Amino acid sequence: MNKSIFKSKEISWFATLVACLAFFLCITFLNNTMITVFGGIFLFSVVTWLAFKAFIKITRLTFDTKFKDHEKEALVEYLHDGVIVYDTNFVIRTFNNAAETLFGVSKEIVLEKQMDPGLVKNHELKSLIQVLFPSLAPAAEQKSEPSAWPQIVNISLDAPRLEVQTVLHQVITEDGDVIGFLKVIKDLTREKSVLEAKTDFINVAAHQLRAPITALHWALENIVQYSKDNETIYPIAKEALAVAIRAAKITNDLLDVSKIEDGRFGYSFKDTDLVSFLQKIVSDMKPLADSYSVSLSFNSPNQSIPVYIDENRLSAVFLNLIDNAIRYNTKQGKVLVSLQPVESKPFIKVLVSDTGVGIPGTDLKKLFQKLHRGSNVIQMEPNGSGLGLYIAKNIIEQHGGVVEVSSEINRGTTFSVSIPLDKSLVPQREVQKVSF
Repeated sequence: MNKSIFKSKEISWFATLVACLAFFLCITFLNNTMITVFGGIFLFSVVTWLAFKAFIKITRLTFDTKFKDHEKEALVEYLHDGVIVYDTNFVIRTFNNAAETLFGVSKEIVLEKQMDPGLVKNHELKSLIQVLFPSLAPAAEQKSEPSAWPQIVNISLDAPRLEVQTVLHQVITEDGDVIGFLKVIKDLTREKSVLEAKTDFINVAAHQLRAPITALHWALENIVQYSKDNETIYPIAKEALAVAIRAAKITNDLLDVSKIEDGRFGYSFKDTDLVSFLQKIVSDMKPLADSYSVSLSFNSPNQSIPVYIDENRLSAVFLNLIDNAIRYNTKQGKVLVSLQPVESKPFIKVLVSDTGVGIPGTDLKKLFQKLHRGSNVIQMEPNGSGLGLYIAKNIIEQHGGVVEVSSEINRGTTFSVSIPLDKSLVPQREVQKVSF
């Protein structure tokens, strides 16, 4: 603590002691009139002293408060990200420099003004209104849980062309009352351009590779077919064909990722019985399970479950999940496909459970990222693109569903895919995927 503070306190105590001693002497040696006079003077001095100290304290508190307020304002003003603060009536209270630049709107136009969806017709305010009300934007992708705070949304705007991510915080009083909101807007336009350039490069490269790989695949199939009696050529040709098949799959996966991120993967939805759909997939995967000495079964209910899905796309998801469950299992292991209703929600869960090697906890959070593979499965199966689960996650989300995973090392893994039973919960259009 500062030495001057100690000195100030010592002076105050000394002055108080002297004043009390003087008052005591007055009472002892002076008459009533003099006591009254000196007492009044003493009382006035004490009150004045206390008032002065209170004034100094209030002045300091006011200064500190104003200084802190100005400090916060300065920090907000010079942030690189846009910051908008508005109350529960959507009256804008703060609109920093970055927000002005991002939306091309002067703060004088919007400060202390109420924003409402109808202003989207105002050309000057259109982008700002679409960010404040994401449902009005050409495309918006919810990145956080609907009931979780802060709310994170990726928004695409047309004019001007912007890709932004908004993070919405509640402004809450000490009593827990919501009095407003703080929205931070990060400009992702440049990052999106870089991502698109990388995607375009991968797309062109994959297209250029697919033709020669297809030709190679066709040639090797013929060599394998006509060399079955040649003990020298046949095993080499068979291994070469397996490599060509893997190369073709990786190429197709890269093209699929490119289409998904461009929002042009293409879906064809129709009403389907989920039970019959899964029965066929399990039946198709039985031969692979048998070759790995793994038991594959479907706990089928006795009733049909109507869903609105793209059979081709969603079958790719479950084929991938069951394929992984079989390949990364143990001999005499088990894979079980089952259905489970979601309580109080119009969804059905499809569970794919296995008794396999499991997934390390450090890999679980990255499992659905591009090119990521579990550290333990790489040792079992070095070949793989790490794109299957990324593609699967995006297909499920385009169906309005969610995929989750739980796992325990050497005990097994369960993938849970939630599919809406209500057709209105399926997204009406594809959106571009911005992932960094």
